[in-house]
Amino acid sequence: MEKPFSFCFIFFTICFCIIISVANSCREFSVIIFNDNIKEEVNGECKIKDDPTELTRYVTVSYNESYLWSLCEDEKSHPTKTVHWCDFKLGKKHQRLDVFNYTVRPGCMGKSHNRKCTWLIRHDGFYFVDRRTVPPKQRKSHDWKVHAVAVDLFVILITSLICGYTFKFGSERLYLLIRACFSHERTGNGAACNGDGR
Repeated sequence: MEKPFSFCFIFFTICFCIIISVANSCREFSVIIFNDNIKEEVNGECKIKDDPTELTRYVTVSYNESYLWSLCEDEKSHPTKTVHWCDFKLGKKHQRLDVFNYTVRPGCMGKSHNRKCTWLIRHDGFYFVDRRTVPPKQRKSHDWKVHAVAVDLFVILITSLICGYTFKFGSERLYLLIRACFSHERTGNGAACNGDGR
């Protein structure tokens, strides 16, 4: 009498576990950010794209060290929906890139199916370790971008000079000065742009 009961109990327990595991099915990936040759700390802010509920992950990677986290790709949803991006900063340099998305994903799996997405940060940019080849190939993905502080200061300086000149001499005289500066005509005394609009 007890044997059928224990068999049924075990059978239904196994079925329940299978249903739960299928319902919560996800593919786990590891994202590894490695500071390969920069002596300074590299800082970053990482998030899941289009997910306002996800908290920002603050990443700090010192020289020759790595930062690792795991993410779960929902097997039931379309794979293009899972996108993790990071915004990295190093002094005046910065770069924003997707550390995990549909195009990066195959290189994370490789032939061993260990699902590691490895990124190397170097002075000249960001390299992705493509695990589809043996040994894995390091492929440059992004260059660093430089903040255009000098350009911003130049624009502010020029704007200030134009405003000051307009205030002092009036807008008509400023127009004549700009016209003379950008004109290819020359006067008998040299360049047309001589500062007084003549």
